[in-house]
Amino acid sequence: MGLKGINIGALDEKVVIKQRTKTGKNAANEDVFSDSTLATVPARIMTKPGREGFEANQQVASSAQSFMIRWRNDVNATMWLNWNGKDWYINSVEQVGKRSYLLINTVNKDNQ
Repeated sequence: MGLKGINIGALDEKVVIKQRTKTGKNAANEDVFSDSTLATVPARIMTKPGREGFEANQQVASSAQSFMIRWRNDVNATMWLNWNGKDWYINSVEQVGKRSYLLINTVNKDNQ
C-alpha cells in the first residue's frame, strides 16, 4: 500500500511518543530531566533494512523503521518512539498530505 490514500485501518499498531522533560534543578543548580509520555497513538509500521558497524570501538547493530501516524504538530526529532518494548530514536519527521499524516523515520541501536 502506498502512502497516498492510506486507510485509517492500516494504522494497526500502538506506539508511544516519548520526550525528555525538564523537571527542576538539583542541589548544584543543574537542570534535572525525566522521560515522559507525550501520547500513545495508532501507527503503521514500515520496516527498513538493518546494518551493523562500529561506533566508539563497539560493535553496534542498528535497524530502521518508519512509522506513519495521524498528523500532529508536536512531534520532532528530539523525541523517540517506544514500540514493542524498544526505543526508536527519531531521525526525521515528514508531513504526508495536507496535515493528514506524519512519516517518522527512526533508528534503534543495539550494542553487541
